[in-house]
Amino acid sequence: MRHGMNRIGSIAAGALMAATSFAWPVVAQDASPSGPPLASPGPAEVQRTLTDAVDRSIAAAALGVAGDPAAALALVAERVEPVTYVGSLKGPRGAWLTGAANDVDTARLLAALITGDDAVPAVRYAACPGPVSPPTPASDGALPMLGLDLADAIAAEVTDPTLKAAILEARDLRVATRASAQRSAEALAVELARAPAPSGAVIPAADPTEHVWLQVEGAAGWTDVDPWTASGVPPCTAETTVDALPTSGAHRVAIRLVVEQRVGGALVERPVLEWDSPTADVAAARITFGFSAADGPGLVTWTPELRIDNVPFLGAPILVPAVPPPADLEGGGIDLDPFGVDGTEPEPSASPVPELDPVTAAWLDIDLVAPSGTTSLRSDVFDRIGIVARTDGSAATAPVVALDQMEGGAAALAARWQIGILVGDLRAIEDLVDWDLDVRTTDGMAGRIDGLLRLFPSFRRDLGGSPATGPIVLLAGLTDVTGPEKRGGLEPGEIVTQLVFDALHVPVADPRDVAEAARDGSAIVAAEGMLIAIAGFTPHPFGSADAVFAAAAKAGTALVLLSPGDALAITGASPRALARMGRALAAGRRILTPAVAPSLYGTARTAWFAIDPVTGIVRDEHDSGRHSGMTEDVSNRTAGPSGWQKFCTFAERIGRPVALTIALMVSVVPASMNKGADLFAKGAAKVAAEKDVSRRKREVARQVACGPRVR
Repeated sequence: MRHGMNRIGSIAAGALMAATSFAWPVVAQDASPSGPPLASPGPAEVQRTLTDAVDRSIAAAALGVAGDPAAALALVAERVEPVTYVGSLKGPRGAWLTGAANDVDTARLLAALITGDDAVPAVRYAACPGPVSPPTPASDGALPMLGLDLADAIAAEVTDPTLKAAILEARDLRVATRASAQRSAEALAVELARAPAPSGAVIPAADPTEHVWLQVEGAAGWTDVDPWTASGVPPCTAETTVDALPTSGAHRVAIRLVVEQRVGGALVERPVLEWDSPTADVAAARITFGFSAADGPGLVTWTPELRIDNVPFLGAPILVPAVPPPADLEGGGIDLDPFGVDGTEPEPSASPVPELDPVTAAWLDIDLVAPSGTTSLRSDVFDRIGIVARTDGSAATAPVVALDQMEGGAAALAARWQIGILVGDLRAIEDLVDWDLDVRTTDGMAGRIDGLLRLFPSFRRDLGGSPATGPIVLLAGLTDVTGPEKRGGLEPGEIVTQLVFDALHVPVADPRDVAEAARDGSAIVAAEGMLIAIAGFTPHPFGSADAVFAAAAKAGTALVLLSPGDALAITGASPRALARMGRALAAGRRILTPAVAPSLYGTARTAWFAIDPVTGIVRDEHDSGRHSGMTEDVSNRTAGPSGWQKFCTFAERIGRPVALTIALMVSVVPASMNKGADLFAKGAAKVAAEKDVSRRKREVARQVACGPRVR
């Protein structure tokens, strides 16, 4: 039976519907290019947000500053590390949350601290030409001490045995993941050494063209407040002053849902949802994308929705013919591998419903707009033609397959995607772990998953990754999956809630050598694995590039290094995998992959590391087209439960104590406390105990709503 809904309000009724109730559209059909206004705001759903929490934290600090420039300067100098980038990227929120910012964003934070809500005293921005080097941070480039480094001391201060055990579990998870990442990086470096050295013919990053600081009006005139000098006096004379910074220097992020239709034999793309914002405004925001569905006469209307914190922005709806659900989930059913990672290429078959100008694909396009240029990213939502036809040039005439046979499976439209625009490592995250969120709502669950995403930059650095040179874009997809065959520990017909992470963009400077490139590439995979473990999931046996390479090594399979122009012959690789590898080679990248695709339960899996021949940067890729770690949560398996039951199980797991403790302990130990670690440990233990009270209350509410534990 198919359930319709008019908007996304309850995640139990939307993102985590059972396969018997959520995944039966076939095809997106919308012959008319017109529709409702793009990105029209809908009604807000009230859930606390990290944005609000950061704003409250800054406001509380402003009360303590009480308009005193010297007090604000001292606070920022202690809390915010100076870094260099062009323009306003983070704003006050991002600077406060990540504890690192350039001169422009630091000046904006100072203004917020000094003026508070009263705009008194008056402030303005001053600038002089040319870049000014920031002061050398106390860390001098070394990794900061994290709360995880003091796990034993923090655990010793905790009396509750469950919380104590969670702290030690977080410690052990980090130790094990670090060791695994190091082994993977060392093995990868050996293979990368076989590749030609990168050419290094890249355009260097643009330097700021001016230095910006804050001026505060007082009885004696305007006083300079510049945290980039010990005295607060800028190293140059102001040539310009403005009351507000120009918008031309602001970084922006734009998100579009682009739909492709076959019209008159030609493939035509058009946006059905568009949204953009200054990046600084959403530096702490949770961004969720998905579709809501409503039944129609013979069709299902799927409306794309982007939620920024609690505010929905609706796009133009698309219509899809319905597909009957499988008659017997216990005995089979269609394969709902929602992220297209089963490695098989379904046989093309025409849609069972005649269509006029069918929609053939949809993509999320994300543009990161900086003063120095734009980085454009694309992530598949669904594709009814497939990568093989798109690669061999037959896309315009290839069969338009039914939704249950396309890449991504029939669950693609029912997945819920969290989009993390991550502007830096976390420095102070006391507000990040909010256990007062109601995870039975879309926004409550989105807030919990957003909290996971925000740990990624810190984990990646802690596991050996290079410093990011811009915003990281990390996606998290949440849906259900089943299959007709035994696969990944699943029996036929069993249904699980599945979580996948896709590191769509991790910008770094050119690595100095293959060892650094290997550490950075391996750290991304390892950090995604950390997030999977924290969420209470079991990693998919072949859900990461490391897992595929480890399986190949166990089977004694050699690795091959392919360059553009080489023959592409990987035994056991699916046509889809070969098409994606061929596309990477055609783009000029080198490919490192097992010569024979390893197999699990009779299904071959393919993954590879793509090497940029210019920069030497290494990134993992999969035959799904993603750069991801994914789960196969066999402990959450049940045959045919309701969507609500499966949601309840997921909510229980993501609310585990270890999720609370590891998030708190990723926070940086202030340099002033490095020699007084016991004081930090006492404070961290107190915060953990306070947060755990809220967590326990939410768990009781979940148990009341959900009933007995589902297993």
